[in-house]
Amino acid sequence: MSFSETEKDDDMTVEEAIAFIDSFDGILGDDSGSGNGTSSPSSSASSESGIVYSVAKTGPKRKKKGNPPGYTTRMQQKKKAELLELREEVRELEQVLGQVKRSKTSWKTSKRRVEPDAAEVRSKWEQLAAAEYDERRRSELKNRRLKAILAHQAEVDQNLQRVLQRRSLLQGIDFVFGNEPTSTYSLAAFENSKSIVNHLQQKVAQLYLDSGSVFQGGPPSTVCCSMQMKHDAVFGMTAEALATTPMLCPMEVAADICWKDLSIHRPCPEKWARCMRGSEPDSQEKNWILKLQSQSYVKQVKGVQFLRKFTCQ
Repeated sequence: MSFSETEKDDDMTVEEAIAFIDSFDGILGDDSGSGNGTSSPSSSASSESGIVYSVAKTGPKRKKKGNPPGYTTRMQQKKKAELLELREEVRELEQVLGQVKRSKTSWKTSKRRVEPDAAEVRSKWEQLAAAEYDERRRSELKNRRLKAILAHQAEVDQNLQRVLQRRSLLQGIDFVFGNEPTSTYSLAAFENSKSIVNHLQQKVAQLYLDSGSVFQGGPPSTVCCSMQMKHDAVFGMTAEALATTPMLCPMEVAADICWKDLSIHRPCPEKWARCMRGSEPDSQEKNWILKLQSQSYVKQVKGVQFLRKFTCQ
């Protein structure tokens, strides 16, 4: 072997040693740096020279254990979850509200489309209901008043019954009902109604002349009352009360009221009457037929009535 070959081998050995050192520095730089697997310039130079060095890994990489989240982090996560739930509920409620608004709008629209005839019929029913309510309220008011009057009359009736049961008030009752009054004239003696009317005219004139002794004149008396016991075939013992009260109007006005009440014709289903002007001034004649109906038959009672109003001169 010559000297030139030995010198050439030495140069190759030195280059290989330098390349090995450079590759080791590149490997150390990769472990301490980014660790992304890219080779340094020295490694690229060594690869260009045709020498490749592999470094075996000593063992698997250890994973770092993460610390558990703290209290503040957990509270933030919990609040975030609650906020998401509330947002979801708000979204659902907004959808429900929109449906309600749409249904309300459709109901109003359908209500506006009601036919005029139906609205008019409903208005008539409302008026009828209001009228019925007013009528019923008035009826209830009248019913309460009538019940109060009936209760008062029942109380008065009980008081009268207690008074009539006293023995001291029945003194002289036999004398009252012992002699029944009889008429001094017999209507069978008259042939027709004209003679009866003439007789009644004479009696009325005589009563007017005798009225001075029957009705005493002078200033009006105070209120006076009298009561008389009577015996009725149906009701038994009864009491007839007579009350006299002074009048606030003049006697002429009272006479006109009385004459109008007696002379006016009132229709009656059981009584037929015919009125005519009398021959005397301010007089009236009336013929009537009264039907008295019982369970077995109907009896007609004929009558003649004569009325006359006397005016004081």
